[in-house]
Amino acid sequence: GGEHIGGSPFENVVVQPAQIDIAASFMYGKGRFTAVAGVPSQFFIQTVNTLGDYQELGPEDLISVMIVPPDGLSLQLLYRQVDVDPVTVGDSPGKYVVSFTAYSVPAEALTGKNYTIQVELQVGNTIGFLGGGGDPTQASPASLKVFSGQLVAKYTEVLPRDGADGEFKGQVNVVNSVLIQPRDVHGNLVEYDPFVVPDLSVEVMLNTNSSNIFTPYIDDNEDGTYLAVFSMDKVGVYNVVVRLGQDIVMNGIPVEFALEAGPNDFSNFYVYGPGITEPAVVGAVNTFFIQPRDSSGNDREDSGNLISEIEDAINMEVRSGSDIRFNTTTIVPFVTFNPETNLYEVTFQTPSSGTLLTSVVLNGESVQGTPFENVVDPGGPYAPSCTAGGPGLRGATVNDWTYLYLYARDADSNDLGSLTPSLFQIYIVPQ
Repeated sequence: GGEHIGGSPFENVVVQPAQIDIAASFMYGKGRFTAVAGVPSQFFIQTVNTLGDYQELGPEDLISVMIVPPDGLSLQLLYRQVDVDPVTVGDSPGKYVVSFTAYSVPAEALTGKNYTIQVELQVGNTIGFLGGGGDPTQASPASLKVFSGQLVAKYTEVLPRDGADGEFKGQVNVVNSVLIQPRDVHGNLVEYDPFVVPDLSVEVMLNTNSSNIFTPYIDDNEDGTYLAVFSMDKVGVYNVVVRLGQDIVMNGIPVEFALEAGPNDFSNFYVYGPGITEPAVVGAVNTFFIQPRDSSGNDREDSGNLISEIEDAINMEVRSGSDIRFNTTTIVPFVTFNPETNLYEVTFQTPSSGTLLTSVVLNGESVQGTPFENVVDPGGPYAPSCTAGGPGLRGATVNDWTYLYLYARDADSNDLGSLTPSLFQIYIVPQ
């Protein structure tokens, strides 16, 4: 009664459960390293106790997961933050599943181009990042690379080439192109992959009188961008249609591309006007025009800087007489430039009638159609230059016919040729 038995009191060892070791806990899985924009991803967290065994968190312990975008990403067009689902319990002790979906891919211009995964454990009063068990590839914070997703026509862009001053413009008869910037379904720029060739095509809607110099094609820049390449021979505004598969990019809106004339082709300059195609008149101011053109016959806008060259290039002469024997009169033209019509205007006067020959040779190249042949008609009759002759001037016999010659000439003594008799009035006055 009341006495200890042998060995009493007895000592017992109470074993407490091991604590979670934050430094030894780690994360793993493909989603820990990479993700594809718009595609759900996941990685796993494994909590480890101080004995090195896998162990679940206590009821008061917490896991905090943040996926932080790089600085500046939120300023990108169509930026969308990462959706991180609640952490769920895995299929083994201490295993937890983190599910998330990233949507925006950092552009190359951003520093710190990757996302940062931050996994923090709160065990009792202790808070810290996963230590990864000494393995930095399984520790927090960690770097996450997000890749672009599936290409779509809706967000794929067509842009002017560098050096085009931000405009869709070029020249005829040379290689022109526009830049194609593929984007995915979330508007992200697409990375270059030599093993993935997008189904891009280009079509240039032709003007009525234009033709392709060669068939338009797509060229790979090997940096994630492409060129739509084409060449046309007529000036005008063209619709450049770029397709991804069957869909036109940029929400189905073609690009309007303006082609300007090429360099001067002197042999294609167009010479026309009344001084070329209609009879000129002695003493009158006669005019013709010269239109600058390129090698395809497109009218060129000009600054008027060719006035002196054109004056030197024009050779004009009037030949009077027969085809075998003739007199030659050299004509000196006067050239001006009209900025409103974009034409060089050539005016000239000639004192002689006959055949007018006009040749235009610029920089050793003969303008198409040269030499031009025209007629110079005499001016109007000028009485002081007109003369008469013949036996009728020397005398006549009563009741017998006689005659005289009347020579009609203009102010420069050019023969007017055969004229109607009504041009002259003849009076015979007895003495």
